[in-house]
Amino acid sequence: MSEFRLDRRAVLKTGLASAAFLAAPAIISSKALASSGEVKLISYAMNQQPILDAFEKETGIKVKLSAITNDDEMFSQVKLGAGTAEAADLCEPASTNIPLWYGNGFLQAFDPSKLAVGNITSGMPGTKEGDAGYQEGKLVYSSTLWGGEGMGYASDVQGHTFGEASLADILDPAFVGQVTVRAHSALAAIGRILEAQGKLPKPFLDSYKDEAVMRANYDVIIAEAIKHKPNIAQFWTNDNEGNAAFTANGCRVGLIWESMGRVLADQGVRYIAPKEGVFGWNQGFVLLKGAPNVEAAHAFVKYISQPENSAKWAAANQGLPSVKGAVDLMDDKSKAFTAAAYPGDAISKVWWWPPQDPWFIKLRGEYADKWRAA
Repeated sequence: MSEFRLDRRAVLKTGLASAAFLAAPAIISSKALASSGEVKLISYAMNQQPILDAFEKETGIKVKLSAITNDDEMFSQVKLGAGTAEAADLCEPASTNIPLWYGNGFLQAFDPSKLAVGNITSGMPGTKEGDAGYQEGKLVYSSTLWGGEGMGYASDVQGHTFGEASLADILDPAFVGQVTVRAHSALAAIGRILEAQGKLPKPFLDSYKDEAVMRANYDVIIAEAIKHKPNIAQFWTNDNEGNAAFTANGCRVGLIWESMGRVLADQGVRYIAPKEGVFGWNQGFVLLKGAPNVEAAHAFVKYISQPENSAKWAAANQGLPSVKGAVDLMDDKSKAFTAAAYPGDAISKVWWWPPQDPWFIKLRGEYADKWRAA
């Protein structure tokens, strides 16, 4: 999955829609049906085609998917296609990247009256004016799915159950040479740990708002990270690397994406929310400036915001649906994994990744590189 991902809320339990509502088909605008009959979408190379086919069957609008593997690739493709015949209508980036996309003039606002904004779980970006889904008072983002980055433990690691599992386990001397992490995520985890211990000079969240504050905090964080570098057996950057850390490279503990946890569950690895709260990511649709099929694009966004379609879209993308009640429509295995990963009040404790400006992403990478090279 891309790097995401968000901040979020006490969510999935936010009430089921009525059976009648769940069964109701998406209402598609007559203007959309009268449009060019297609939507150009840039999104992840997952298993969405059955959903796209169902949308076309219901509406007559064909979705042409251009598949990518990460947010950087998505950004580059949009930049190259802007103002050309290859321009897309919709993309599905992480909410953390909205300032970058908007600041580069890539986005236009959605018309909320043509969407079903009320279907999205409260607290997701784009559900309240002023949150990360709005720019200059305009709705530019419609959340589709979310997921966590939490703790993974090999089957032979005893204890570390919900309420005990902690982000601090990546620093535990008991796991020297047995830990896998994504470098910049682990630095943020260390930042949260140090803040709770009163060891940061400034509030950690302010690191995302001001470069001087970020440097002041991260100078402390990187020193702590380097001190515990012997714990790290492998840094991962994608699902395959993270999975291999456990299955082939001897790691027993990791700060990993939920999508890895779903795959690794068959290998006995337990994925669980740490007591401090998982890092949460959010993925959603944005409408590109100059989109040739605006009405049809709105129709597709609205279609995916129906609970049954949201559940299918999230499953195809290995995440959790953003729409109210949709998680209850997922398959039994997905529901069981979610219940085990986020028991009790775990969802209410999600620590959503804040929006990250280009300057922060650049510096974040510099600190991560310094740790890897130490």
